[in-house]
Amino acid sequence: MSNEVATTVTEVANTVADVAVPAQKVANTATRLMFKGVGKVRRFSPQILMGVGVVGVVTAGVLACRATLKLSDIVEEANSDIDTVKRLRSEEEYETETDYNKALTGAYAKRALKVAKVYTPALSVFTVSLGCVLGSHGIMNQRNVAMAAAVKAGESAFAEYRKRVVDEFGEEKDKDLRFGIVEKEIPVYDNEGVQTGTKKVMDVQADGRSEYIRCFDENNEMWSKVPGQNQMTLSNQQNWLNERLNARGYVFLNDVYKCLGFPATPAGQVVGWLRRDNEYSKDGYIDFGLMDIEEQGKRDFINGFERSCWLDFNVDGVIYDKI
Repeated sequence: MSNEVATTVTEVANTVADVAVPAQKVANTATRLMFKGVGKVRRFSPQILMGVGVVGVVTAGVLACRATLKLSDIVEEANSDIDTVKRLRSEEEYETETDYNKALTGAYAKRALKVAKVYTPALSVFTVSLGCVLGSHGIMNQRNVAMAAAVKAGESAFAEYRKRVVDEFGEEKDKDLRFGIVEKEIPVYDNEGVQTGTKKVMDVQADGRSEYIRCFDENNEMWSKVPGQNQMTLSNQQNWLNERLNARGYVFLNDVYKCLGFPATPAGQVVGWLRRDNEYSKDGYIDFGLMDIEEQGKRDFINGFERSCWLDFNVDGVIYDKI
């Protein structure tokens, strides 16, 4: 008998376990989905708050318009009460002036209360909407500060790394590694187009440049098929931006991108240049890297043999907190 009981208990336990396992899986899946949803809401919270704020402001405007349509009846009724109080005074229904003033004050207060009551929904919705807009701005401001701190930390780490490279291998090696400068052989031809040999030249690999580099080519709306025109355009923009730097004291990288027809970047709104008199300034001027004579492509561009060019900007680093 005891064996049968034990067997029955075991079967019940196995059945419960079989039921519990799928239930646990469902619970785990639900938990993952919930936290995933919370993460997405947190990620897009500025956009959500801004959207709610905009919709709320429009809704508040509609409610205010509806309240205004009711306002004339409310004011007319309240004014009737005020007129009644004044008429009773003329008929000497009030024993003292104090009683009349109390009655008149009550009539005006009643009118103000009715007007406030009809506008309360619109004012409440507007207040909440304004809070959503300000909350969105606050979150974005915090994220911008955090982003600037992250860029600054990365910049500091990169500067320390470059310092170690310079100490170990020298400045020339640091420049070669930073800009991806390599030595390569190119063919040499005589006047009849026959190859007579090769020569070694220094060139820069595109993927060895900084993260701020941009290619000025036919995809840019300011680009021209005339090589000399592109050189003049870039030189004029560089000169104008340096004048702006001296006038304002700072220029963000996104300002330069905008002048040159490139899209803005998140890093571009925190890095840039500072005027020479700023203690955090490095070069004190804006340079597109056009006069880098060690790069064959730059030499060809300056000499009018090439219509496109890589632009490598000498930013001072993060200037968001140094202006």
